[in-house]
Amino acid sequence: MSTPETKNAPPGGTIIVPSFTKAICDEAEHASDAYFLAEHSTPGLLLRIGARFKTWIVRRKLLGTTRKLSIGRYPAMLPDVARKKAARALLNMSDGIHPKADLRTRRDEADAERVTKEWTLEKLWKIYTGEDVEPDQPKVRRDPLADNTLKSMERAWNKLVGTGLLKRPAAQIGVNDILKAYDDMIARTDPKRSHAGGHTQAAQAMRYVRAVLRYGLKEKIPGNLPDPFESIPERQMWKQPGAKTRTVIDKEGGLAKWWKAVEALRGQEDGRAQAQDMIADWLILTLLWGTRSRSELLPLEWKHIDFENRSAIIPKTKTTPREIPYGPYAAKILKKRFEAEDRDKKWIFPATRTGKTDKTHLKEPKKTLEKIIKASGIDFTAHDLRRTFGTLLGETGASFYQTKAAMHQAAGGDVTAKHYMRIRLKALRRVFENLEAAILEEAGVTA
Repeated sequence: MSTPETKNAPPGGTIIVPSFTKAICDEAEHASDAYFLAEHSTPGLLLRIGARFKTWIVRRKLLGTTRKLSIGRYPAMLPDVARKKAARALLNMSDGIHPKADLRTRRDEADAERVTKEWTLEKLWKIYTGEDVEPDQPKVRRDPLADNTLKSMERAWNKLVGTGLLKRPAAQIGVNDILKAYDDMIARTDPKRSHAGGHTQAAQAMRYVRAVLRYGLKEKIPGNLPDPFESIPERQMWKQPGAKTRTVIDKEGGLAKWWKAVEALRGQEDGRAQAQDMIADWLILTLLWGTRSRSELLPLEWKHIDFENRSAIIPKTKTTPREIPYGPYAAKILKKRFEAEDRDKKWIFPATRTGKTDKTHLKEPKKTLEKIIKASGIDFTAHDLRRTFGTLLGETGASFYQTKAAMHQAAGGDVTAKHYMRIRLKALRRVFENLEAAILEEAGVTA
């Protein structure tokens, strides 16, 4: 039904129509000075007629102030649809809720849901290890992870691939998902290649999942979601490997037997042209310095040795570089190695296979270690020598903080030790020299 009044509507004025129809909306002429059409049967619903657009408006008093909300344009939104949308908006406004607030809430919820789904365990894992880089972030790891840790996490990743856990949104991972993934890893383990039935590797993989998941829930995923690992019943918790405590001094006279078997290597060849005296030097320095098995001492280069000040820098550790003020017996070993090797060589313990000498360093010689174990009757690994080092530190009278410093272990949550207590290299040298003398005495060696 046509309304002649719309042709001469006053600027900013409102014309009441019985009911919005397509004909009325079409015939309302655009004007440079906008005016409104209002429907008698739906108070609060207006059609704003401007110079270019016809816009549906909801208008109502909210908390003492008249509020307006645009809900769509004509003809994209027809009168029947406009009435339904206006009814919802007016109902919210009657309850004191501005419709835009509801829209913002729904938009925020949708954004949160989208972000939550994007953060899969796989994506968090790659950011945690430094493989993936977040937008506008420098290409550095979240925290400095040791190379051995990264290799261990890579093995855990390969175990997790077949479980489906990596592809799952981290926020949706629950207790049942975790336990199922653990059982799947064990079920896919070859019993011939794993004496523990896969439990040890599966447990290690789950510890990495826990670390990555906790990082994601804290740093990346909104909503302060609970950690599902905290809800795993104790009876269902996977087997945790026990702490290793073995040393070469567990038995009386063990150190002397071990040292004798190591010294017996000198002058021998192992069939792969690896100089056994170099392996003997590596094992003795590992014991005297308390280094972490293969990762710290074997890659050492001559540039890391300061002969004048009798100190060595271990650049690759679990945390920061480590400085060792070594004793006189260690100095004799290093001097002998330096004089025996071509001085142009890079490594202190170079690989001795043909064609490999200048390219890499010695790797852990497992067959030689087995030979020492057989000759001495002392079962050990290179890391057992670090535990022996730590045990003997206490026996020689080193304090708790001296032991921590000598072993290059973090102070943890102890604020005083972390920020205020520093042990100078001069004081630490006495610790290493006392320990070296005690080791040589127990081994029956004349320095």
